[in-house]
Amino acid sequence: MHLTYKPPDESLKIETKPLRGSRWKNRLNAREILNMTIRNIEDLAKEFGTSVEHLERMIYKYTDCGAWIHWTDKTVQLGSIVEGSDYEVTATALEFPFEMEEFNDTLQWVEDEASEAWCEAHDFDEESDE
Repeated sequence: MHLTYKPPDESLKIETKPLRGSRWKNRLNAREILNMTIRNIEDLAKEFGTSVEHLERMIYKYTDCGAWIHWTDKTVQLGSIVEGSDYEVTATALEFPFEMEEFNDTLQWVEDEASEAWCEAHDFDEESDE
């Protein structure tokens, strides 16, 4: 199964969550971070307090789903495989420039969809585990 992210309707309010453990969230307040414009992959790496060479590892390490990131000079793509299943979650590519809030929304969508797909693939009900 392959899931694809579609950007949310602008009229919907979506709560964003920065990556757990990311160093940049401590440097600026949330409003400043979410309003930041990312013009290239170097800008994105800088906001995570890392280098471009280590960005992939940081995204993978600090997401519950082990998300991946691929980029070109014009776009960033996020996604995740779902361990123990044939599921893969892939978000629509973000075109440079984009706002940090848009990146966070997309990454949160990948996390949520991967978690849901994992639960479905493993017959696990998240609500009954609470």
